[in-house]
Amino acid sequence: MRTLLVLSSFIAVGAVVTGAGALALKGSDTLEAVTNLVLAGDATHDCGAASLTYAGTGSGNGESAMVAATQQIAPMSRTLKAAVCAANPSYRMNAIALDGITVLVSRREGTAGVPGSALSSAPVVDPKLKTCLGIKFTAGAPFDRIRAIFSGGDGTAATANGSAAACTSAFRTSTLNNWQNWTSSTCGHAGNPLRHAFRRDDASGTTDAFKLLTGVTNFCNGTTTQDNDPIRRTCDADEQVCGPDGKLGVVLAISVPATNPYPGANNPADTAADRLARWNAGEFHRIHQSKTLAKDPVSGANVTPCRRADSTQQIGCLVAISPYSTGYAGLEATTVSGVTSLKVGNVVPRTDTIRAGSYPLSRRLFVNDLVGNAAVTGDEAKLLGCFLDRAYTDPKVSAQGFVTFSDNPADGAAAGFQNQTCL
Repeated sequence: MRTLLVLSSFIAVGAVVTGAGALALKGSDTLEAVTNLVLAGDATHDCGAASLTYAGTGSGNGESAMVAATQQIAPMSRTLKAAVCAANPSYRMNAIALDGITVLVSRREGTAGVPGSALSSAPVVDPKLKTCLGIKFTAGAPFDRIRAIFSGGDGTAATANGSAAACTSAFRTSTLNNWQNWTSSTCGHAGNPLRHAFRRDDASGTTDAFKLLTGVTNFCNGTTTQDNDPIRRTCDADEQVCGPDGKLGVVLAISVPATNPYPGANNPADTAADRLARWNAGEFHRIHQSKTLAKDPVSGANVTPCRRADSTQQIGCLVAISPYSTGYAGLEATTVSGVTSLKVGNVVPRTDTIRAGSYPLSRRLFVNDLVGNAAVTGDEAKLLGCFLDRAYTDPKVSAQGFVTFSDNPADGAAAGFQNQTCL
């Protein structure tokens, strides 16, 4: 498994957090559900719920809060940045689970399932190494089309820079304009253009890991709240966010805020002006708040729309109900009904491949601190202790679709990553 280490500016942590009252911890959206399950505690585990809640909002925000000394620990879906490690030599990164960044596809369009999934069928392999529910690739280049979809270029890391020229390249255009150039036609969508590619936001550790593992530098949409992708799709009447040109770019960043993520809930105002206002605010997570592109085949009614509380599950939902769309997120996204993972490099993301590191987008998930585990105080110390109790945490990790560490020392991802130093 590759080490995830990202450079940043030199920052030192301040004094240890003090003060009474409730603290809404910031950290990974990927780990939001797991963190809330751990935090709840039980009859024998006090995990700090008396004064702690979990806000999520992204690994980068959790790291920044630790640097600012407004919290002592942060669940993170990536390692600490190099400059933060250097400035805070007492830091600890505690790996609590394994994950695979998944590239998603809807099951609704007649897709077959991957081995080991709820919709299992034999893989279909063709001479060009593409497989049913697998991303097309050439030998030794598992990320070429992934890079092109999200960042443009000719499939190489050197050209995946998100520039207008890269994002209108012939390779990207060809891939986007025919689903068969993205994945196998035996998986449905044959001949149809790819409509949207949903991504995690810029504060997400999942995005940091995705960029490092694939070699991507920037995205075709721009930053989280931008829609600068030069390849546009005409807005559908059931898309509740739309740009002033009546279109949306292929790549859209999904960032569900911690508070009031879906104003109007089941019946938001939905005029053209409302859709443009959401576009101006970068609220792409609201694209199918109460309407969807997917319809019930019998009644013709909209299927359940997407109002998930965290960005990972929201991406899973959006892919599930948006025909001809894809996206990347953590494994938790595959717990959403109607969505499944594409193979990357002809490898399925599952327990054995993630533990072995053979799935190309494998990574570790952490609970990090900057002061050393033993120096964490108060209810945050209680929460950290609960996270590091594998007998307590592992069932919660598994319940959210993540992979626990193996107890077999021969495995590539055996236990023993707690209280570790910088990778």
